[in-house]
Amino acid sequence: MPHINSWFWYILENYIYAIPEPPPHTRTKPLEVICVGLPRSATHSLKEALIILGHENVYHGFDVLREQPVPRMRAWGRLTRLKHFPNLSSTAPYPGPVNTPTGLLNSSHFDPLIGHCTALIDSPASVFAADLIHAYPNAKIILNTRTNADDWQRSVNDAILRPLISYPGILIQYLDPTFFWMYHVFCRLIDPALFRASHPSASGIHDAMAGKGRATKIEHEAMVRGLMIGQEHRFLEWSVQDDWEPLCEFLGKEKPEKEFPRANTTRDIGELEMEVLRQAGLRVLKRLLVLAAVGVAVGAMVWKKRGGGPELLSF
Repeated sequence: MPHINSWFWYILENYIYAIPEPPPHTRTKPLEVICVGLPRSATHSLKEALIILGHENVYHGFDVLREQPVPRMRAWGRLTRLKHFPNLSSTAPYPGPVNTPTGLLNSSHFDPLIGHCTALIDSPASVFAADLIHAYPNAKIILNTRTNADDWQRSVNDAILRPLISYPGILIQYLDPTFFWMYHVFCRLIDPALFRASHPSASGIHDAMAGKGRATKIEHEAMVRGLMIGQEHRFLEWSVQDDWEPLCEFLGKEKPEKEFPRANTTRDIGELEMEVLRQAGLRVLKRLLVLAAVGVAVGAMVWKKRGGGPELLSF
């Protein structure tokens, strides 16, 4: 496939599969909590817990695809490319590396996407962990972890990677603009950056996880711990087995009476992905039916204009 910064992708993104973009958000409330653990580290359960603790707007990786009324997939794609796949060629159409004194993204890059949120979690947080920690110095940082690295790698393979390399998904992405962006922003941008793929594609992610999945987890968590040295007052390392107590103490919240939420199992993810694929398939089917109807109508008009009619069917 062409390089991710080539004119090929530029034309697909901006012309062939262009989709509407909503206006940027503005920061209305401080970003208070950033959970920088990798996907499949109890991110959805932790999101539900933060909502119970009073955070109405908690931005999760699913929101990249499903934010209402219009998701910001194109904006997340641009930001991921700027940070992780900067253009180094004078002839390519995309911008070069981050142009800030530190080389890190800052709040002016993030607020247009998450300015309405008080908490951030899952892939949008972990793929930009170092930048977010620097950009929001007053936010509390949670490193949500999965204690067993083998279980984590298995969960990533089953819940994230296997659906990405399915033939229906690979085919439908080129038949539906919305699904193209769903596939493109994660398979070629966010997930390759997150899982250290050697080339930005679903197969690249698969190969990276097969070869160094455990190492990716260990390196990411070590990087976060290193960044938080000297900032322990705003840092918590947490796993779902820790339950409410350390989380509530860290955030200064009372422990709820209800049980800690358990959500987003591998089965849940699979069902969600199948529903997204089904909806994309229905959109493609509707387009094909419309094209078929138009084709029949045009064919009938041409036939009639050329003198066709019932008598042509007689013998």
